[in-house]
Amino acid sequence: MKKLHRWVLPATVLVFALATAGCDNGTTSVGGEQLETGYFGENLTLSGQVYEANGTKSHSDCMSFIPIDSEGNSFTGGSGSMENGILSYSIGTPAPADLQSIETLFATFVSYTSLTYANIHYNTSGVKAAQFDRLYSEQESFSLSRQRSSATSYSYEGISYIYVDNDVTVTADGTTTTQGGGTIKTNNLNLQLKAGWNAIYFKASVTMTSSTTGTGIQSLTVGDLPSINWVVENDG
Repeated sequence: MKKLHRWVLPATVLVFALATAGCDNGTTSVGGEQLETGYFGENLTLSGQVYEANGTKSHSDCMSFIPIDSEGNSFTGGSGSMENGILSYSIGTPAPADLQSIETLFATFVSYTSLTYANIHYNTSGVKAAQFDRLYSEQESFSLSRQRSSATSYSYEGISYIYVDNDVTVTADGTTTTQGGGTIKTNNLNLQLKAGWNAIYFKASVTMTSSTTGTGIQSLTVGDLPSINWVVENDG
């Protein structure tokens, strides 16, 4: 694997909300949408309009992308392009050299988030896995990822993709910590991964209980949310 720019699921949304809460004396809660299936089988096809960070449609072109995991490692096997801001990309089964144990992969993945778990359990041993958060363009020095955030509703959402060579369920107990004047709760984990590619939905949100305190809730689930767009970021 080649190591490139690392993407970190932002842990700061929870602390940010509590630090800036004095600007709003109301109570803010974040509503949800219905998740769609996160199971895609051995072949994952990604497509759609790409947006700039300011929310406007991108009109960029790119001939090829490299999938990048949370640690900044790249692997081969996918193909696709972006033409006038429209992404078309597909990837099949990762090469054996790009797979690692699900235990190692998941521990690394979680370490780059604000999620905290106890008693992590894997119901099947020997499962090999691969993961990517973003698509990187070496020619153009930019990357694409599916994410959205709101400074007014104190929320962040993102989509990652995990490949496993066999069905496996990852369970864990969520934990509660105190940080930045509030409580941050990680929900219990029940990731039912199926052989092939799986979409992983991450969400963090804060509900303000006063002008200076709040409760953050964060979770990780198998599922896709089509309303989370591809966003282009300059990595130059």
